[in-house]
Amino acid sequence: MSRPAAVALWVLQVVLALVFVGSAVGKLTGDPAIVAVFDALGPLAWLRYPVAVAEIVGAVGLLVPATTALAAAALTLLMLGAVSVHLFVAGGSVVPALVVLVLCAVTLVGRRKDLLRPVTAGRTGPAGGDAQSGGPLRR
Repeated sequence: MSRPAAVALWVLQVVLALVFVGSAVGKLTGDPAIVAVFDALGPLAWLRYPVAVAEIVGAVGLLVPATTALAAAALTLLMLGAVSVHLFVAGGSVVPALVVLVLCAVTLVGRRKDLLRPVTAGRTGPAGGDAQSGGPLRR
């Protein structure tokens, strides 16, 4: 990835993290517009709190290089849910949720090569060690 593209991706990640923290604060403090959306879910209105926690965890994950891709994937799924709620249950404008969904997906695509890194971390493979144990080759 070119340096300008990498910088742009980091700027996007920071902006998304701020958006998700702001959204979570609104959920946790009981912003009337946000409460109205969750009240439309009826008995599932309590999901406002776990969604806020997921948004905060996801925002932090966007800023930690080892978890950026995973956080972007999780937040993309979360935003698919948000778009669905706005379209089919709560009404109102779906545009903000769609914009955030697209930005999460762009981040995910930009960091897609990092998705498998946590799985392979510490393993050096045939060049520097035993891929099974992660340690040096024993002869």
